[in-house]
Amino acid sequence: MDNLRQEILDKSNEVIWKLSELAAFFEEPTLIKICLQSKIIHKLFEDNADIDINKLELFHLQFSDTLINLLEKIKVKNERIVGMYKHEMELNNEMIEKIKQRIVQDGGFDAEAQKQTVRMSKSLRDLYTAIYYKSTDYPFKEDINSFSINFYKDHFFESEQEIVDKLIMYDKSKVYRNPYAVVDKQLLLELGQANFDVRFFAGVKVYPILLEIYKIQEKDIYFLYWPVKNLFLKCDIDLFPHEKWVEEMSKKAQAIKSLTKKNSKLETNIKNTHKYLSYEISELLDEDYKVITGIDFLASLEDIDTQANILKAMLETKMI
Repeated sequence: MDNLRQEILDKSNEVIWKLSELAAFFEEPTLIKICLQSKIIHKLFEDNADIDINKLELFHLQFSDTLINLLEKIKVKNERIVGMYKHEMELNNEMIEKIKQRIVQDGGFDAEAQKQTVRMSKSLRDLYTAIYYKSTDYPFKEDINSFSINFYKDHFFESEQEIVDKLIMYDKSKVYRNPYAVVDKQLLLELGQANFDVRFFAGVKVYPILLEIYKIQEKDIYFLYWPVKNLFLKCDIDLFPHEKWVEEMSKKAQAIKSLTKKNSKLETNIKNTHKYLSYEISELLDEDYKVITGIDFLASLEDIDTQANILKAMLETKMI
């Protein structure tokens, strides 16, 4: 009999240890109280050999084991969901790194676009001087023709042939021509008034035609440059989906911001999900705790079967 009693007490300690581990994991106050109350019940049987030790085994079988089984299933479910969140975060981080690498590559383009802007400003000033003085000298001391060839594949926007054909047509009476370039008269005047302060806006391609589009700073005036022809003409920017271009240019930065925000939310989800117990489960824990701490519970252990079966039925309705 002593061996049986000790065996039941040892098993009781194992059950309470499992319950303690789960209580420490979930950090749920009522669950911690249930664990402490289970230790009190165990101590009662341990210190009073005259109480039927089988009642302790029955208590754990009906109460503790059912609760442990439920909590372990919840823990597995939560860990599965957390695993999905972590995997999504890994994929997001991989995408962020790829976008960052692309931004670094694009940074080379942005730097060259700025250099091209400086070259274009100087070249337009020299062209203006050459036309004004009717010089036959080659006006383009800067290399303004290589930029398109170097970057059109990855950084120029696709356009339609009809639009490009329309843009490169011009009235001969409205342009200045010399052996090296053709430039819109009104455009050249406006460039001079703006002190040739321009910026590269975008590149357009309908291969083999490559066009560079520039904007005169401080003015809502755009013009195109066709490197092959050294052609400079005013350009109606509304012929292009230029708002989408601007969106596209900033899309990478926006994507990183969106993915970073999403990862932040996933981190919060992981913290909330890892130890999550639903409201229904919390209610069951409260009911469980009320049962095993009831005034009559310890005094009426002979009725444990009836009480436990009621609790078990409630728990099973919430099992996942």
